[in-house]
Amino acid sequence: DNLETIGYGAFAVNSVERFMTDDKATTYLADNNTGILYFVSSGVDLFAYPASCGVTTFVATSNVTIDGTTYAVNSFSKKSFYNNTKLVGLDLSKCSNTSPTTIGESVFENCTALSTLSISANKSVTTIGDKAFRGCTELKGFTLPEGVMQIGELAFYQCRSILELVVPISVTTIGRAAFGEMLSLQRLAVPFIGGGNATGADKNILGYVFGSTYSSGTISTFFRKRVAF
Repeated sequence: DNLETIGYGAFAVNSVERFMTDDKATTYLADNNTGILYFVSSGVDLFAYPASCGVTTFVATSNVTIDGTTYAVNSFSKKSFYNNTKLVGLDLSKCSNTSPTTIGESVFENCTALSTLSISANKSVTTIGDKAFRGCTELKGFTLPEGVMQIGELAFYQCRSILELVVPISVTTIGRAAFGEMLSLQRLAVPFIGGGNATGADKNILGYVFGSTYSSGTISTFFRKRVAF
């Protein structure tokens, strides 16, 4: 029988070497070459990455061929790399201008060994979801590409090795505490400043993006002293 539903993050363990599906599967398909599991929608979403597959730098592509059929990779599903402590590098520079468009919620959350992110040449990603890179404590400097429009809540929360971050002019939405507890951050460049739909202490944009409710104080004294805008 065809399995219809698997919960997000169901395979968030570091012992999986590869995923396999039989020839009757239609909802979830495994790439026999890489062992990656995909969810079939209009195209496919990368659903789960096998942490122990032996590849520590993942190079994303816009299309994947499984059993002779080529699919567009629309997005990285929620928690598809969650808690992967073996992933060291992520390269999104080889993707086309059309896909994938979304790095979903908690995709790379707690990938504590992830240190390099090649994304500056990417032309397809428009959304970085909530908690997408939360807890990536070894992630170093990178350049967000023009075309990104939304940065979700807690997207880079606790990315404690980033020194500088430039938000491209294409960005229209930054979620609460997106840059909270980035303890090494010394410079943040944003293309806009002004009001939003926040209330109370969150009306202050610095308190909002650094997380007035996720760390002590309305605006962390640390950031007021250390970060240049």
